[in-house]
Amino acid sequence: MNLKRHYSEFLGFKLKAKQKGKKPNGEAKYVVTSHISDKASKRILTRANQTAKNMAHPKNDMMTYQIIGAYNAFVMGVHQYYGLATEVNKDFHRISFHVNRTLKASLKARLKRPQGQQLKCREILLYLMRNPVLNRSIEYNDNRISHYSGQLGKCAVTGRLMEVHEIHCHHKKPAASGGDDSYENLTLICADVHRLVHATKPETLQTLLANLHLTPYQLGRVNHLRQLCELAPIEC
Repeated sequence: MNLKRHYSEFLGFKLKAKQKGKKPNGEAKYVVTSHISDKASKRILTRANQTAKNMAHPKNDMMTYQIIGAYNAFVMGVHQYYGLATEVNKDFHRISFHVNRTLKASLKARLKRPQGQQLKCREILLYLMRNPVLNRSIEYNDNRISHYSGQLGKCAVTGRLMEVHEIHCHHKKPAASGGDDSYENLTLICADVHRLVHATKPETLQTLLANLHLTPYQLGRVNHLRQLCELAPIEC
């Protein structure tokens, strides 16, 4: 097959040679341009639309979480596999146009204008999306946003709603000990709790404990995080 004239499909991609400038000797220079293949695009669209439709009438909250988790995992997997294609952004744009219409139709009855505290959480969520932590991985920043949404803006230890300046994303297993930026290894806690998790000086521990007024259950959660960081539990 002449790749200069026709696309060739391989493992869900379609490839073609595209002229780009000339070599020093005057001959045409070619580079590979690649897309998601038509068949693969159709499969992606069909599965994404079906998952979106499943969100319309879940039996309970747990099923809602499972469906959303499955949808997010599918989208992440597609992005990871087809991210090598040079023109993948154009292909995803076409797919997302149709999927977004399905999502809007499926969730229309469940989408409500946020009020009060919900509006505040939404504003903070938008802030986190627009202001990623510098010098951190894309995975870290994505999971930071996911945890804020999943925890409803609350500290994982105290259960208190956090202001934007209080939000700390904690590695359960420290990076220095081989911990990664995966969703399972991260959690959001407020700034004082984060300091308490890592504190070692007795005076610092006493000051933070006096400010936080933790219940025995909450202190147990702190000690669990300290144990994962290989620090001694706090005795009261």
